[in-house]
Amino acid sequence: IDAKAMTVTAHYDIKEKGGGPGGLGIDAKTLQITTTAEDPTTWVKPFTFVQELRKNADKPNMVYEGGCHEGNYGLLGMLANTRAAEKAFAEGKGPDPAREDNATGGGGDQ
Repeated sequence: IDAKAMTVTAHYDIKEKGGGPGGLGIDAKTLQITTTAEDPTTWVKPFTFVQELRKNADKPNMVYEGGCHEGNYGLLGMLANTRAAEKAFAEGKGPDPAREDNATGGGGDQ
């Protein structure tokens, strides 16, 4: 990644009244952050990701919260399994984990 060639643009959107055309859109308790990253020296095209943060209880000092893995004890096992698969592949003892479908449990390319 070339930091001088990279552009990152973030757009923050919250609406006082929810429901855009056709009932779509975000409500008064949702902050939507849309971020686009672009670096023609690294990626073939820009990519955009969206995160929606929901407002917690209406009390002082309460912040918006996104989904996180805090307290997700299963995540430790998933990461440990992936690292073990990467090590096995590096030693010639298994399939390339980068080509496995670990997200949905499917087989992926083998």
